[in-house]
Amino acid sequence: MPPRTSSPAVKYSQHVLAICFTNAANQEEPNQTGAGPGWGRGRITIDEFVEDFESPLWFWKTADYQRQWAQGIQRLLEGEPKSCLITSLIEPIRTADYVFGSWWKLYLDGVNVIVQQQLLIGDVVGADFDVTDPYSAVPDYRLTTAEGEPLSSWITSLHGLKLP
Repeated sequence: MPPRTSSPAVKYSQHVLAICFTNAANQEEPNQTGAGPGWGRGRITIDEFVEDFESPLWFWKTADYQRQWAQGIQRLLEGEPKSCLITSLIEPIRTADYVFGSWWKLYLDGVNVIVQQQLLIGDVVGADFDVTDPYSAVPDYRLTTAEGEPLSSWITSLHGLKLP
């Protein structure tokens, strides 16, 4: 269970955690060459905080991301202590320093959800990262990095979770 103390890097919110694609009708945008799968443009909202992102669509399609987001949120609603929302994923390559995506880690803390963003890197999530069960790779909650630097976190209400 994460501690209920705060740090300067923790931002509190009260209302909403939502994630969606913002492309018109969720249409995939072509890549820069105009050939092959492209990008999905999306947005995550944590109360007043909003971040736009681009999701590569050559390993997962929009439906794969949306399915994972719904499952990730549903897990918390069912009382699972940890979950995640993957916003970017290319085929995982099992090398220590290879970045193969990004995710938002979610931690249940009573009626609150703590949210932290992180890159998906081989040496961070482990060589056995499974795209069909990314939740097993979510690390335990931490307030600081291994170097002691504060991790940016947002705290929102469990009741503010919005299924995609």
